Amino acid sequence: VFSFWPRFTIYHLLVGLIIITAVLSRFIMLGERVMSHDETNHVVPAHTFYQGGGYLYDPLSHGPLQFHLIALSFSLFGDSDFSARVPDAVFGIAVILFAIIAFKPYLGRLGALIAGFLFTISPFISFYSRYTRNEIYIVFWGMALLWGVLRYLEFGRKRTLLFITVITALH
Repeated sequence: VFSFWPRFTIYHLLVGLIIITAVLSRFIMLGERVMSHDETNHVVPAHTFYQGGGYLYDPLSHGPLQFHLIALSFSLFGDSDFSARVPDAVFGIAVILFAIIAFKPYLGRLGALIAGFLFTISPFISFYSRYTRNEIYIVFWGMALLWGVLRYLEFGRKRTLLFITVITALH
């Protein structure tokens, strides 16, 4: 009756619990806290961009990706504190998934699972997964860059160098 059940292990259950915990802890009451000054420095230009005012790069600020992601979130979910923080919550979850999936060859199944769990309960990662700033993006791009370097050292493929270049540009 349940053909998937024999392949479903404790490992899958733990990964599922980590993912559910990550999603819930990143999205529940995401828009309830008042925007801080640092957040408004990112949300206001993104909102101007969302309203058709264009995007103007400011070297005192961070790169354009965050502003474009926030404007996209405003387009999809309306302009609110919640929707301004959605991209950060998604990247916070991506950090956890990336640790579990991409680093399994290097940390082993248990090590990657522990890393994903620690990222899930980390106060730093949790806070910045719910805060409209660039820190969670830096964590994700840093992990992706590390993974790319490890892959290049392991296999030496030119496409890995392209991956590293793209990640560095997004970083």
